[in-house]
Amino acid sequence: MRVKVDFQRPFIAPDGAQEVLLVRHGAVDAPLPGGLVDGRSDPPLNERGREQAAAIAGRLGGERLAALFTTPLRRTTET
Repeated sequence: MRVKVDFQRPFIAPDGAQEVLLVRHGAVDAPLPGGLVDGRSDPPLNERGREQAAAIAGRLGGERLAALFTTPLRRTTET
């Protein structure tokens, strides 16, 4: 099945399609020595990262989400 895209109009997904939204974690400072989780550094969000997290929460606050997936890293759960 081929979907024709008219770039002059807002995108509307075809019937039965699912929308996937990827959000990267907010900003962090350079990681401190140690504190690794599965071999990865685990710094918390910095001030800018907390502002970014609040902004995405405000943007998605009224949306109905079917699922939310995150890693166990601090920066991703804080975002």
